Amino acid sequence: MINTLFLGGWYLLTFFGVSNRIRKQNEEYNRQLLAEKPLPPASFIENQAELNALCFGRDYTVGYGGCGLIALYNVFIALGITAGEKNGGHTSASDLFLTLENRLQRRGVALWGKFGIHPAFLRRLLIEEGLVVRRIKPAKAMDESLSREDCANTDETYLVTAFTGKRFGSVLHTVCITHAEDGFRVHNGYRREAAPTLAEAIRGISCAGATPVYLIGIQK
Repeated sequence: MINTLFLGGWYLLTFFGVSNRIRKQNEEYNRQLLAEKPLPPASFIENQAELNALCFGRDYTVGYGGCGLIALYNVFIALGITAGEKNGGHTSASDLFLTLENRLQRRGVALWGKFGIHPAFLRRLLIEEGLVVRRIKPAKAMDESLSREDCANTDETYLVTAFTGKRFGSVLHTVCITHAEDGFRVHNGYRREAAPTLAEAIRGISCAGATPVYLIGIQK
């Protein structure tokens, strides 16, 4: 119930989006920066701070509020998606990143980007791309008594939004979690090594032990 109320309030802030003028300015500026230092192809973004120079929202940067954008980009990389009907057949990793940013700034940013991107819009974009997306209850994902098969399909990639500590006393962070032979890996989070369970990977989003509020599994 608390998560539902919180997500509902956060959703209301998405009505304060980014204007066409600002989106165009951001894209032109970011495209110039990425032309000088392109994103490497087929590589996860693991350190959000490295993108602090890129504009995001009305007055913010990707380093400040772009974790949802980075998580979505990492999901695309994990699934091997380099082009799509909605993405205009982009030809590089930087093109993919800029296209996703533009779509999310059109609808998804909360309070002009100050409060990042609501995860419901990340889910909607993935569905628009024709991917199979399922909601997972945070309590189920964090239940250590469940087997790996009960709470995690080895073919799935995960997108998780979580408090970096004890709920409202901490900030929110959204990440992509992939499943490999050695376990679950958090991308752009605190934990670098693979975790044996999805629950442990989610806790490893932050050094204080994260608390999930929104979780989806994605498949092609």
